[in-house]
Amino acid sequence: MRGAFETASPKTSASSSPTVLNATLAWWPDTPQKWRWTLAWWVFGVVFNVAVFVIWLTADDPDGPEFGGRTAPMFGWYFQYLTIIGGYTQLGYFIHCLIDAYYAYHEPGSARSAGIHYHRDRYFVLSWTITTFICCSYWFLVFDPKATGKILLSSFMHGVSGVVIWVELFVVPHRFGKWIPEVALVLIWAAVYLAWNLVCYVVNDRTFPYEFQKSFTV
Repeated sequence: MRGAFETASPKTSASSSPTVLNATLAWWPDTPQKWRWTLAWWVFGVVFNVAVFVIWLTADDPDGPEFGGRTAPMFGWYFQYLTIIGGYTQLGYFIHCLIDAYYAYHEPGSARSAGIHYHRDRYFVLSWTITTFICCSYWFLVFDPKATGKILLSSFMHGVSGVVIWVELFVVPHRFGKWIPEVALVLIWAAVYLAWNLVCYVVNDRTFPYEFQKSFTV
């Protein structure tokens, strides 16, 4: 192994930004063995999210959800749901981690590698916040123990995905920067989702995807 995989942090090069690199030093697993476990975990994160949110969900009902007396397919497909977009956000985070590791290995100390690495945990804050919110909202506000149907798939989407992102929090080294950009990123994400939800509402004949939204007037 070489580069960041040997030293556990990016090497400084002439093309690197000292400010960015200083913020990333010691922000890695500190031994090659921990690196291998970290890479294996990130690969698992990608495989899990692809299996649940891409393959399983699509195979289970390729036409998308039905609600409001309408028949599938509907505009927005499953992406009207916060859970699904949250799952894809988590998938994007783990892909970002693998890209980060790739450049740390092949371009140790480069400005590009440092830049990708620097923003990794901002992405993590976004994914962790969204996934935790989704899981808590589902199990405390939405889950009905008497309900029947796609219980296993729903448990994976609202339960196991939360466990995965919390394991990531404690198993993989993280270093967080200023809170203002991280909070701003979460708020922007939330605003974009709400705007998208309203677009789907209008296109789908003023039909919201969630039951509790039926009491809203827009």
